[in-house]
Amino acid sequence: MVCAVDAQREVSLSLGQTLRQPVTSSWGDHLYSCRYVYPAGTVGLSVKELPTVDAAATYYTAAHGVTVPGLGQAAYAEPDGSLVVRKDSMVLRVDVHGLASAFGQPALSRAEAARRVAADIMNCWTGN
Repeated sequence: MVCAVDAQREVSLSLGQTLRQPVTSSWGDHLYSCRYVYPAGTVGLSVKELPTVDAAATYYTAAHGVTVPGLGQAAYAEPDGSLVVRKDSMVLRVDVHGLASAFGQPALSRAEAARRVAADIMNCWTGN
């Protein structure tokens, strides 16, 4: 899933960076999460698994930011560039607050880095 070796490879390619340390994941309260640590910053990924599509929609709309088209069934950006994406009964959060304002090769904004990571993860999920 979001922390799997395939996802790590795709995300690192999209960002033009090599991981500084192995990705480790955690699971608790139906939340699966991990941190991608790069030399110039950290990207946090988490997926909240909810029991139904309706529960995911409710969880997703609890704190809605600026709508971002083309990702999952719905997506929004937070003020720091982080993204929240809803797909079926899951909600993905791409936390980029730990990145420099210009990150990767070539340099990307936090918002663009988050968009690329979210697109990579959506492409890994069946039926994107």
